[in-house]
Amino acid sequence: MDRLEALHTRGFVHRDLKPENFIIGIGDNAKTIHIIDFGLAERFSDIVTGMHRPYSEGHEMLGTARYSSTNTHNGIAQTRRDDLISLSYILLYFICGSLPWQDLTVSNREPKYQQMANTKAKLKPYRLCQGLPTIFSTFITYAEQLDFEEVPNYAHLHSLINQHFVKDGHSVDVKFDWELHPDERGHRVYVLLL
Repeated sequence: MDRLEALHTRGFVHRDLKPENFIIGIGDNAKTIHIIDFGLAERFSDIVTGMHRPYSEGHEMLGTARYSSTNTHNGIAQTRRDDLISLSYILLYFICGSLPWQDLTVSNREPKYQQMANTKAKLKPYRLCQGLPTIFSTFITYAEQLDFEEVPNYAHLHSLINQHFVKDGHSVDVKFDWELHPDERGHRVYVLLL
């Protein structure tokens, strides 16, 4: 989320967030998650004035459909909220191992994308995240309710995550599983949200 905030602060949206576009640093940077592949990234704000681009529709579906927001499927220009929705789908994929719309049997691209969009639109966050800590449905709901030009409250999202950690008796130690001794490893995927 820190990396997305930094990207968004510079006036860009990534538009193709997927697990393959995140890498982990090495050595002294082993705690740093990097975003890569900015081939579909686009400015959402004017470089001179800083004004947000106007709302528009009719755009081609860009990015990886599995992690795209329903806005993207519906041809709405992508903005910060869509990156956050993509991030939430990636985290759900990591935790669950699959997403409800990923194994659709439609062979043609356009009908498959439409079926994916329909499935995503029908699945309310509380159902999508059933059996998971409420922080996940809260995160998705927050991202989906952002207006087109609205600046996400990243501090609020960090606070929600930290509150969840404390409530569940975890500490936010920013240690990744691969840094821990095997005896210390548990369900620690939440640290990726930070």
